[in-house]
Amino acid sequence: MKNANTIAPMLAALQCPPQRHDAPRCEQREPDWEACEYWVDDMVYGLHLVAERTGQHDWRGNVNAVHMQCKGSPGEFQGPGQKKLTLFTFRAITTPMSTEKTRYHHGHLAESLLEAVDEIASQFGIEAVTLRACAKRVGVSPSSAFRHYVDKRALLTAFATRALNQLVDAMEGAKQQVQHHGGNAFHAVGLAYVAFAIAKPAFFRAMWREETIYVQDGDYLAATRKLAQCIQGGFAQTLRDEDPEAFSAQELLAWSSVHGLASLLVDGPLAKGKSRDELLEAASGMIQALDVALDQPA
Repeated sequence: MKNANTIAPMLAALQCPPQRHDAPRCEQREPDWEACEYWVDDMVYGLHLVAERTGQHDWRGNVNAVHMQCKGSPGEFQGPGQKKLTLFTFRAITTPMSTEKTRYHHGHLAESLLEAVDEIASQFGIEAVTLRACAKRVGVSPSSAFRHYVDKRALLTAFATRALNQLVDAMEGAKQQVQHHGGNAFHAVGLAYVAFAIAKPAFFRAMWREETIYVQDGDYLAATRKLAQCIQGGFAQTLRDEDPEAFSAQELLAWSSVHGLASLLVDGPLAKGKSRDELLEAASGMIQALDVALDQPA
């Protein structure tokens, strides 16, 4: 039986570090099976990576070789313990990545992970979102998710950025409808804002949660500027305010009023026991009243 020290070069070749903070040695305490699962996924991915680069697809034999070398003296091996290695061999042989069913098309994993964020946040709240949970829901290894988002905050930043961009698209679409077919622009833009919040509450809640995102991220900042420009060209231009000094104040009042209404309809008492159509009907009447109030001279 080979010495356990010979495993380090093999692990390096597989692009999997010999020791991970989330995979404690078995002689220290009972194995952390959840952490082990992630270590297993990384190792299986590494074996396939080597197979692709070398053309050697008999990766089951490679798995057994790794297992036997580590099993010789697990106390000396600076990595997962013997029980984890046994699980690793079992999973690698019975669930190869080549037959794994995933929910994303090649090249679209980043998009699929954001969809998973929406699903998890909608069901359990934004606090329940983790990279590992999203990877599991999509059907890939955590290491694959980490290649697109370095941590949870980066993932939520991308999610918030998408929310802002989608809100801008909804508001711009409402303005174009009014330009082409007529109607009240303030009502159309305001209702588009509220409708977005009702239809996509997880996105709406994520947009301004600065404690969970990288607020200095370039894409996020660009999205916030787009929203500001959209509001300046949406709410503000429909208020018929001729005073440049009062323009920004009226614009801010319009935005905060519509945003507050959206929040009440999504998470507040106004949302209880009502269907989406009933919420939109209520929002339509409130925005009409708000338009009249904002248009009155001081």
